[in-house]
Parts: sequence; C-alpha cells; structure tokens
Amino acid sequence: MVDFELLCDRQKNGQAKIRISARGGGHSVNETLAIEVRNPQPLVTTVESRNVQGGASDRFSWRGLEDGSVRMEIATIPSIPFSGVFSFVADYGHFCTEQLSARAMYLLYARRFLHESEQRQAEEALPDILKNILFRQLPNGGFAYWPGYSEAHPWVTSMAG
Repeated sequence: MVDFELLCDRQKNGQAKIRISARGGGHSVNETLAIEVRNPQPLVTTVESRNVQGGASDRFSWRGLEDGSVRMEIATIPSIPFSGVFSFVADYGHFCTEQLSARAMYLLYARRFLHESEQRQAEEALPDILKNILFRQLPNGGFAYWPGYSEAHPWVTSMAG
C-alpha cells in the first residue's frame, strides 16, 4: 500500500481526475479516477464593527488574502456577504426543484451585488437552472419535486411558480 498527498487549488471545487500507473513483477496497470474536490475550509469573511464618533479616529488592522488583496466596506448597517453566499450557492449539490428554485431566486436577486466574475457566473448558470425547473412542470401547472415524478408538490409549486 502506498500513501500520498494530493494538492489542489484551494479556491475551486469540482471534479478532479487522477491518473495512476503502477508497474512491477512484469505487470502494469493504469487507472484514471474521478473524485469530487470540495474545500472544507473556504475563505472566511471577518467582520469588525466599531462606532467612531464624529471628529474622532480609530485604527483597524487586518491580514490580507494570499493574493495580497483586501476589501473594506464602511456602512451604517451590517452588510450581507453576497460573495460568500454566492460561493456556497454556486457549489450547492442538491438538485430537487425546491433547491433549484431557491438557488435561482438568490442568483436573480443577488447578482447585482456580486463581483464582476461572480455576476458572469450567475448569468451563465441561470438559464440552465430555469430550464431544469421548467422541465419539471407538469401538465396541470404544478411542479414535481424531482424529475420524473408525476405528482405536483404544493410547496415546490409555490416556490417554482
């Protein structure tokens, strides 16, 4: 048995292909494996709140990201971390009609608050998600929970419709 460590891009989730070749004793074997890669520790957003009185000053310190970038937001109300939510929604692996509908609603609403690259990803993902939902609509107008189901599900119909 051989143990080895695999390194992958810490920012990207998806499928990785691993090619393994072994030779010995006059025999050889080649195998290609596909494994799902998901970062168990995605980037974390740190929030620090302070009240600074007019005319006063205060110091904030932070540690930059690996690429050296930092994003600072000043607001009078707590902000919503749309980019963090987007990365969760973009990689969400459940495809029942309820989850697809929730995903589409989020992308439709939040895309205007996302970074440019995330906006493009949202715009590219939406047509497929909406098409998937539409294919689950039944002749009576309701929506099935899963593709191939023949009965409309009331909750899913209220979400998708």
